[in-house]
Amino acid sequence: MRVRRREYETNENNETNEKIFPFRLFRYFRQFLLLRILLFSLDHKIIGIQYFFLSLVAALLGTLMSLLMRLRLAWPQERWHSLELIFPQGFRDGLMQPEFYLAMVTMHGTLM
Repeated sequence: MRVRRREYETNENNETNEKIFPFRLFRYFRQFLLLRILLFSLDHKIIGIQYFFLSLVAALLGTLMSLLMRLRLAWPQERWHSLELIFPQGFRDGLMQPEFYLAMVTMHGTLM
């Protein structure tokens, strides 16, 4: 059975004194090592997981772009003031600009 290391020591008054340096430094390097393993791995299982999450993000972004294009096609003169807050140049005065629509079509086609 594995024994867990104690990160705190107690003195005679049951006050805790934290061992700061060795354990926090170990935790920091362990997190850095995990990030390094996940980003720069040559293991086929890790690469498969990376590919899965990349494709999931790409599909979500492509869906978002598709929804923006369909808003323009379904309601061409509708004013979307909430989208103007997110895309101030793309939705001037609440209307989708033609340049923004073309940019969405191009990015959607490239991504998908």
